Amino acid sequence: MRTAIMVLATACAAAASAAPRVTIDLLPNPEVQGDTVVLGQVAHLRSPDLELMRRLVHLPVGRSPRNGELAVLRQEALGLWIRRHTGLTAGEVELRGSQESRVLGTARRVKGEDIGQAAVEALRRWAGTAEDVRVRVPVRGVDVPGTPVRLEPRPIEQAAPRRHMVVWVDVWAAGALVRTVPVSLHVASGDMPVRAVTGSDAPLIAESPTPVARAAAREPLGVVRGDWATLRSTTGPVVLEVAVEVLQDGRAGDKVRVRQRGAGAVMTARVVGPAQLELAP
Repeated sequence: MRTAIMVLATACAAAASAAPRVTIDLLPNPEVQGDTVVLGQVAHLRSPDLELMRRLVHLPVGRSPRNGELAVLRQEALGLWIRRHTGLTAGEVELRGSQESRVLGTARRVKGEDIGQAAVEALRRWAGTAEDVRVRVPVRGVDVPGTPVRLEPRPIEQAAPRRHMVVWVDVWAAGALVRTVPVSLHVASGDMPVRAVTGSDAPLIAESPTPVARAAAREPLGVVRGDWATLRSTTGPVVLEVAVEVLQDGRAGDKVRVRQRGAGAVMTARVVGPAQLELAP
C-alpha cells in the first residue's frame, strides 16, 4: 500500500511539473492601435500566475503596422520570442490557436466635432467673450497613428474679431504633428465687437435694384481678405494642402489672390468653399 501511494504521489508531482505555466491562444486576425504591438493585443492568455500574466500581456512583440497595413506573426516565432524575453522554458508555455496571425493596423480617429470645438473655445478665449460662436462648415475627422492625442489651436493673427473667422488647429498624436485643420467659424451674436470695414477692406458690392445683383449680395463670402484658408493642388493621385493668406474677398467660383505664409510671391486660386481654395491656372 505504501509503495502504491508513493508511486501515485510521484506521478502527480511529475504531472504538476509538466503542466504549462501559461496558455496562449494566438488570434487569427487581430486589429491593433498604437506604435508597438503587445502580446495581449494578438492573443488570449490564461495562467494561475497573475504576475506572469501581467508581464506577458504587456510584452512587446513588434512594431505596429501602419493604418491599413498587414503584419504576419507566426506561432513558432512567437514561442521563441517569449522564451527569449521571459526565461520560460518550452514546457512552461503552451501555444494554441492560429498558426499564423495576420495583424491589421488601424488608426484612431479624432472626431471633426472635437476639432471644431477646440477652435470655438480658442476664439472665445482670444476675444475674451462667451458669445455664440459656431462652426460654419462641418470639419472632417482626422486619422491618427497612436496616442496620446492633443488639439492645439494656433495663435489667431487677426487684429480684431470678425463675423467670419478661421482658426487653425494642429492635431498631434504620439508626440508628432499629424495635420493642421482650418476651422471656419461664425459669430452669431451681435454683441461681439467686429472690425470696422473701411477703405480697401470694404466689399466691392454695389447697390443695384436688379434681383440678380441683390441675390449676389446675399450670397455669403467663401473667403475674406486677411483670413487664412486651405489651398489644394493635385498632382496625379497626390493632393497637397497648404495654408495661404487671402488677399481679397471671394465667393464660390471666384478667383482671388493668395500668398503662402512667409512668402512674397502672389498666386491665383479659385474659391471652392468656405476657407477652401484650389490652384487656378
